[in-house]
Amino acid sequence: MNTTFLTALTNVHMPTIGGRGDQIGSGLFVTTDPRFIDRLLTPAVCDAIGGLEASHIRSAAALIYSQLIEPDAGFDWKVVLDRQLRLVHVFLECLWLQKDNAASVELGFLNYQFGGREVTHSNFIAVNHSMADGTHATVPFSYEELKQSRARFRAHLGEIVGSDPRQTGHTSKAGRVARALYWTQAARSSGDIGDRLAHFATAMEALVATSNGELAHQLAERMAVLLEHTAEKRQAVYRQVKRLYAFRSRIVHGDVVKASEIESMVLLSKAADEMLRRTLSVALVNSAIAATLAGSKEALDDYFLGRLLSGSNDAGLPSDDVAPAP
Repeated sequence: MNTTFLTALTNVHMPTIGGRGDQIGSGLFVTTDPRFIDRLLTPAVCDAIGGLEASHIRSAAALIYSQLIEPDAGFDWKVVLDRQLRLVHVFLECLWLQKDNAASVELGFLNYQFGGREVTHSNFIAVNHSMADGTHATVPFSYEELKQSRARFRAHLGEIVGSDPRQTGHTSKAGRVARALYWTQAARSSGDIGDRLAHFATAMEALVATSNGELAHQLAERMAVLLEHTAEKRQAVYRQVKRLYAFRSRIVHGDVVKASEIESMVLLSKAADEMLRRTLSVALVNSAIAATLAGSKEALDDYFLGRLLSGSNDAGLPSDDVAPAP
């Protein structure tokens, strides 16, 4: 069964990507070529999706698509469309790992031939990403940044996807990195700045916490050790994470925030977003850090205890770069 999947990428500015575009991975491509996009938007597809959607695809920052042959036996368009949409959302996470942005997709379309006629279906995943400050600004990506995002997709697809979110992503099959990514994306999808801070704090907890006692201190201490080299910078991270967790506690336990605190909450959200991006980006490519985070709670406790008592000013996270995509 020959299938074509289409979805429009918005809230970013992409470099010119001609022809069929660049392969993201798993059969997905991204292109900005209007002539190629017009070839995919056949008259039958345009009739099925309507003029407004066709115009939206043509005017979007880029088109993400796939043209795959699916087995005829047991073909289920819902399964195929859901799979492709989830892969696109993994790519959006890879764009976030590159830098703060609000890249989003809405409807995805699946077109195929059945019984001598073209059939088109649509569906979407109800996620609307925003930037760390809650806005939907258009963020430019260079070709090199796009290349690195594609490399992350190819190298770490399984770790980012995790388990089926319609069941739970919090089983032992999903490691700390996958669970932290889940909560980070929940934060980015929240329109409420208080909820966003609570989700960011939970992401840090999923990544480095090993106990329920004195959690604010443990999170602040461990994130500081992971992220920074100098005592001064570690103290700054420590204070930021402590403030983040204080807001988290107020939000989830039904307390209120003052209007005068909103501006500082936005700044704290931007800081938390950057801290998590730095930590998760390196955790995905550095085997030593990945192994530490994937180990037992006892091993993770020993790791942080050793770093805290060693007096070393070396940061736990080296500045590894992902390998460029071919």
